[in-house]
Amino acid sequence: MIYALDTNIISFLLRPGRNQEVVQQFEKIIEQGDSYVIPPISYYEITWYLLRKKATAQLRIFERIYQNASTRISMGEADFRMAAKIKANMEEQGFHLAAMMRIYLSQLIALSMTIHWLQIM
Repeated sequence: MIYALDTNIISFLLRPGRNQEVVQQFEKIIEQGDSYVIPPISYYEITWYLLRKKATAQLRIFERIYQNASTRISMGEADFRMAAKIKANMEEQGFHLAAMMRIYLSQLIALSMTIHWLQIM
């Protein structure tokens, strides 16, 4: 069986005081030899959030989880990471896009990543 780890599940795995039920289920997936995938939007969201919070230890854990995923982003991985870094740096400096522009860009990124995701599936 192949499982998709969405942003919420990954955040449960990375959180201090992690939800043991989620951790045990994830470990069970690994032990049984089942596969998991991480959707591109989840990769972007988790990477952006951890960079924004300067959570380097959690980012290393996430990268290990990501590297062991069955299907990874085949195109644009560096672009998604760079986009997350740029957004984290901009917010750190107090620069925030207007609400409408943020919604537009988020939808554009999501559409682009969905198309890439469908192409590799």
